[in-house]
Amino acid sequence: YYPSAYGVDIRISSTSEIKLEKFHIGIRSILKEKIFSLNNDSIEKVIIDMLSIKNKTISIAESCTGGLIGDRITNIPGSSKVFSGGFITYSNQSKSNHLEISSNLIKDSGAVSKIVAKQMSERIREKFNTSYGLAITGIAGPGGGSEDKPVGTVFISISDKNRTLVNKFLFGNDRAKNKIKISQAAFNMLRLFI
Repeated sequence: YYPSAYGVDIRISSTSEIKLEKFHIGIRSILKEKIFSLNNDSIEKVIIDMLSIKNKTISIAESCTGGLIGDRITNIPGSSKVFSGGFITYSNQSKSNHLEISSNLIKDSGAVSKIVAKQMSERIREKFNTSYGLAITGIAGPGGGSEDKPVGTVFISISDKNRTLVNKFLFGNDRAKNKIKISQAAFNMLRLFI
């Protein structure tokens, strides 16, 4: 097994096809939905394929990832069929101006909060008229944290017309690694949501 910020690659080999197949079936039965690819596809390609098959679209509101998720999606050929666009709403003012999130709500709850993440995903979906809205807000580090919200605190939200899911994550304090981990967590959440 080969762990990285992008997930864990598991490679199996055997001189016996029968043993190899039994082991493969066993691994799949244990890991189940944690497996996103059996042929080395990136998680973003898996998502683009899922959205294409279902004829669904997505838009994204990114804060602490600074456009990384949009960049990863647009690296996949054919992504223009499912990715409508997004906003990098890095500042509080940008969240208010572009996503129409109340400045009082941001002031009271904080830009890094469950309610702000929820509204971000719902507003981006509405603005782009897409099937899904994905939003990320957090403290990438290495500074900016507090006792209540330490560095690495991130809220990821996904919405469709029927429901909105928000998950809280706590990553480390390495900004560059956090951005990769956050984008990977967002993609995995989206994959499971779809």
